[in-house]
Amino acid sequence: MAQNEFKLEGVINGDDSISFTLRIAQSCCHARNIDFVFYLARDTAQSIVGEMVDQLDLSNEDLTFIAELIDSLIVKLVPNWKPSFGNSRSKESPYGDQKG
Repeated sequence: MAQNEFKLEGVINGDDSISFTLRIAQSCCHARNIDFVFYLARDTAQSIVGEMVDQLDLSNEDLTFIAELIDSLIVKLVPNWKPSFGNSRSKESPYGDQKG
């Protein structure tokens, strides 16, 4: 099975969203760019990847890796943002609001 290579770039749009470009390069020299907007207050990496499932022919391992890439880059761009990866059952704010 061919290995895919991924590159993710992001630019902050004001206070509430990030514009991402995901480049998927396949070993056969074919590459695709997928542009999407991540809304900090409502999106999760899993929700974005879930939307990609219908459009892209990728393995579950690739989708998991992409979700990790998204969370990792958001943390670099927005240091107070709390990643959703590994915490998909939580319905808390992505900003990690503390209760109690």
